[in-house]
Amino acid sequence: MNGKNVKLKEKPLVFEGVLAEKYKSSRNKWIRLSIASVFLPLLFACIISWYNGKFELINLFGQGEIILSLFSLTVPLMFDLFDIKRNNDERLSRAFFLCTIIILLQTIFYCLIRIDTSANHLIKGFLTSIPFIIASWLCCLYSIKVMALYSEEIGGQK
Repeated sequence: MNGKNVKLKEKPLVFEGVLAEKYKSSRNKWIRLSIASVFLPLLFACIISWYNGKFELINLFGQGEIILSLFSLTVPLMFDLFDIKRNNDERLSRAFFLCTIIILLQTIFYCLIRIDTSANHLIKGFLTSIPFIIASWLCCLYSIKVMALYSEEIGGQK
């Protein structure tokens, strides 16, 4: 070790027992909510397009409707984080600000997509929607993990 500080690798997080069940339940709830928020608008758009006699699925992405539907995933998460963030936990604060940044970016890009009148606005909207779907999912998974860790720490202090 020749006098240098050796940094040990951190062990991956492993949830056990009741905490593991609570974490899985929370994660599954948010995964179902995110799937519903992404795929229900697609389903409705397909039904409406079929009813109108023209199938324009690209419009759903190109008009920014997917980004708008992701608000049903990120906004409730932000409120959940805000409720428990008051306890000055650094990880919860980080998750809250990450979620807030994603919501702000969603708002900005949704507005930019809606006001774009160029010939390629549908393609731009589609290419913008995909990263927001991924970012919203990752933000939710990270936030759920942080909330589970926080509840474990609070439970251990009681």
